[in-house]
Amino acid sequence: MLLNRDELVSIRHNTVVVFGALSREYTHENVKFGKCDVLKCPGVAESYGISPSCLKTELPAIVVFDEGKPVARVKQTMNGKPYVMNYENLKKDLMLTELYEKAVQKSKKGKSDKKTK
Repeated sequence: MLLNRDELVSIRHNTVVVFGALSREYTHENVKFGKCDVLKCPGVAESYGISPSCLKTELPAIVVFDEGKPVARVKQTMNGKPYVMNYENLKKDLMLTELYEKAVQKSKKGKSDKKTK
C-alpha cells in the first residue's frame, strides 16, 4: 500500500488531533501521554517493534505502557491492512478506559494507605 504525501499528512494530522483529545479525556496523575520522534531516535522505535523507515506504512504508531511495560500497540498498518486511528478505535484497542480506571484505583488505594499510617 503506497500513500501519497497529502494522504500521509492527513493521517498524521488526524492522529495528532485524536491523540490530543484522548490525552485530555484521560488526564490523571498516574496517566501520561508523550511522543517520540522516531526519525531522531530510531532505536527507540525499533526496540518496540516499529520501523522508523519512511518507506514503511507503520507510522504513526502508538504504544501503551502499564507499569513500564508495553501492553498494547497500534500502527498505521496492522497485519497488512490500514488501521483507522480514530477516537473509538484507539480508545478500545489501546484499552485506555481499563488502564485509566486501574490508575484511578491505584491512586485511591495509595491515598487511603497514607491515611491509615
